[in-house]
Amino acid sequence: MSSVKHLDVLVIDDSVIDRQMIRRAVASIPDIVVVEASSCADARRIASEMRLDVLLVDCNLPDGSGLALIRSLKQSQPEAAIVMISSHCEDSLVGQALDAGAHDFLLKDEVTSTRLGRAIRQAQHRYNIELQLKKRTEVIKRMAREDSLTGLANRYTFEKILQSSYARAIRENKRLAVLFIDLDDFKTINDSLGHHVGDFLLKEVGKRFKTAVRESDMLARLGGDEFVVLATDMEHDDEAAHVAKRILDVLIEPILLYKKPVTISSSIGISVLDESHCRSVEAMMRCADIAMYRAKKNGRNQYCFYSEALHNEVARKAQLERDLRDPTLFDHLRVYYQPLMDAKTQTVVGVEALIRWEHPLRGLLAPFAFIDHAETIGMMPVIGYWVLKTAVAQLHDWQVRYGIAGAPKKVSVNLSATQLHCPELLSTIKNTLEECDLPPECLELEITEHALIDDPEALSSTLEAIVNHQVSLSLDDFGTGFSSMQHIHLFPIQVLKIDKSFLATQGDEGAQDRLLLAMIQFARTLELTVVAEGVETKEHVAFCVENGCDLLQGYYYAQPLSAGDFEAQFLDAPSD
Repeated sequence: MSSVKHLDVLVIDDSVIDRQMIRRAVASIPDIVVVEASSCADARRIASEMRLDVLLVDCNLPDGSGLALIRSLKQSQPEAAIVMISSHCEDSLVGQALDAGAHDFLLKDEVTSTRLGRAIRQAQHRYNIELQLKKRTEVIKRMAREDSLTGLANRYTFEKILQSSYARAIRENKRLAVLFIDLDDFKTINDSLGHHVGDFLLKEVGKRFKTAVRESDMLARLGGDEFVVLATDMEHDDEAAHVAKRILDVLIEPILLYKKPVTISSSIGISVLDESHCRSVEAMMRCADIAMYRAKKNGRNQYCFYSEALHNEVARKAQLERDLRDPTLFDHLRVYYQPLMDAKTQTVVGVEALIRWEHPLRGLLAPFAFIDHAETIGMMPVIGYWVLKTAVAQLHDWQVRYGIAGAPKKVSVNLSATQLHCPELLSTIKNTLEECDLPPECLELEITEHALIDDPEALSSTLEAIVNHQVSLSLDDFGTGFSSMQHIHLFPIQVLKIDKSFLATQGDEGAQDRLLLAMIQFARTLELTVVAEGVETKEHVAFCVENGCDLLQGYYYAQPLSAGDFEAQFLDAPSD
């Protein structure tokens, strides 16, 4: 037989008559046990000895105010429902009682079994509502403070603690470090095994990270696969490196994901509060993030401090980006031309168009100084289009002024990876040729193996359409890429440009020489035009001619030249 829980009710009143009245009123209410107190002191003593369900508190007591007692008992008996009982009723008193923590108010002359029972039930109901509201508020506060997946501090909490820790470090001249952590290749795991597996992995990683940090450190998850540690109480900056090393080490052991061992690593960037670059909360976060990306660039699974050298590099890149986005950029870009020589006749049959940047402060810049960054910030389509149009217009101008026989027959223009994926690439090529009145067969587009990695099937159809328009395609830097044979099979390549690194070691009579000969023979077997890059000596010329190269290109003939210098060196007098 199950027992019903009784209610422990404490009646606090200095009047014996009133206490007896209340006791008689509750006598008919089932499952109630009454305890009496005649003063504030008695009430506090009893409250310290037992758990109470209901408190009936008189307004006036001999050793204190009932309002003050309610506030006190609210702390020691937080789960009790409270009803204030008084001989008189004033609106101000009722309001004060509710503000003090009472759940109901009852006049003594209204105390009956029914009224008192109702008041107790209502007080309990109000208490339950208050308790539910409090629990929900705590949940909301916890959600605001904690990451729901890992239970770690979230970005909001971390940034608040970082702000206060930074202020303390400045005030007390303390050391402070931020460690920005990013999991390596987490997206691959997420995409291949599913987001539920990724979430499980993040929780396990969070647990391991907690074992790696010190008690004085704060670990948080910023979102995704990004974690961050705030390291304080350091004697030396190297202590941040020790924390980073422990974080790297805890991921050495594979993590079991649904009985499958998975190994994952992390890259960590560290910024330390200093007078130069990391002198604000925002700067510390930004510098740690930059250092983390440098750790990834350096090979991943390692940590990297934000340093003076890294700061200078970042500053240079930032300035380079500003210069690239300058509205006057195209006033300073130049196209230079390097001749493509017929191996047999040693005459110019084509040119490669190569971009240069006549920087107002840094002088003439070769592509390696800015092209990669232009690609990163999404400017290569517009720059590439400018080069294409300038080179096509220049070849047409030469053919008009020097005649078809006296001018190069073809101009070769490099295409970047982003250009290859532009939907309007084919229409841009067609429009440019039409605007400049140059036949399509006079244009050759150079692509690198690196540019062909992403979505090769889609690229194949694009390149087929270009070739069908009578524009030829050449594969640049052949032999240095990722899967040369596959590219030649998949794409409509007509010209192979053998990378200059192979010719640079020609004459050593070693494996490199045999590889160079094999590549030439391979291209000729496939009936592809072979271009040897990096021709710098007579011996190079002799070797290429002897072994069947079709076209030669290199400093032996000329370095890249401006249009005017190219004309002066390689083109005869204009035809009438």
